[in-house]
Order: sequence, then structure tokens, then C-alpha cells
Amino acid sequence: MKTIKNNAVLVLYLPDRRHIIVQDRRGHKPPLWGYFGGGLEAGETPLQALLREIREELDVELTASQVEFWGRCEDDLPDLKYTIHVFAHLFAGDPATLTVLEGAGLEVVTPEEMLTRCDPGGPDDAITRLALSKLHP
Repeated sequence: MKTIKNNAVLVLYLPDRRHIIVQDRRGHKPPLWGYFGGGLEAGETPLQALLREIREELDVELTASQVEFWGRCEDDLPDLKYTIHVFAHLFAGDPATLTVLEGAGLEVVTPEEMLTRCDPGGPDDAITRLALSKLHP
């Protein structure tokens, strides 16, 4: 049976535009590494879902003016059909001050390093490639 996902995720990037903050999902749910965010609930817009998910996963209250919509990643794979609404936020603080409420923690990596942690052709691969195009135009 094919899984269908309609998610909103946040690319947290650092001021150097060379590093991103990713979620260590080990012990939570697959994949092992990913982006903070999650599924849209009934009646939610992608932005509303994103702000709720960031509050639930990082205990951070972002507003609409603090995030930028970067685009949408979509694909229809043999076992997965997905639409991922990708937002971004420049995080100027110390990543160690973030409180991760879902998953095992976080890690600061380059987008290139994140590509080595993603399933080629999967949703996180598409998100990371979009992030690369925005961070390194």
C-alpha cells in the first residue's frame, strides 16, 4: 500500500549559509535524520502546520514573518507519494540552546553531509537539494 504524505518542514540554517540544523530521529521514527516539521492536520495550511510542529518539536514560537517559503517538493514513488512544503529560518543563536522534544537531538551539518544521510531520491534528499539551491545559488 502506498503511503501519502503532506508535510511542512523547516530548514534551519546558520548565518554562514553553509550549515543547517537537522533532527536526529534515531529512536523516534524513520528516517534516522531529517528536518523538523511534520504532517498537516485537517484544516491547517502548510504555514500553520509548520509553526505548530516547530512548537511541538523544538519548543520555539516562530511567527509567519520569521519564516520564508522556499518551495514545494513533490514526487510519486512506487511506495510513497509526497508533497513537502519547505520553509526556512535563519537561526542566529547557539544550536545547543535548542530544546529537542521529539527525537534524539539535533546536529549541525553541511547540506552536502546531509545528502549522505538521505535516501537518494527520497523526500529528505529533495529538501536538501532545494536547500542547497537556496543557500548556494
